[in-house]
Amino acid sequence: MAACRTLYPPQNKEVHEEPMATRTDQELLLRIDVAAERLAVSRATLYRMVQRGELPTVRIGTAVRVPVSSLERWLADQMASPGSGI
Repeated sequence: MAACRTLYPPQNKEVHEEPMATRTDQELLLRIDVAAERLAVSRATLYRMVQRGELPTVRIGTAVRVPVSSLERWLADQMASPGSGI
């Protein structure tokens, strides 16, 4: 009969836990729905922006992701363009 072992961290080693960055600080790529939510537009609008080449995306297999840096750049461009307001 095999002995049953319970794995515990070794008692003689200190465990150093560093605080993890919040999830939003770690995200480099966003799903389409999350990116649309961040811009306060619909998913359809975001897909149109992608189709028009206004917003670069990254493909990972079949998944389409929007780099956070692309959203920031697009927003900065919109704020800097004269006549882009409402």
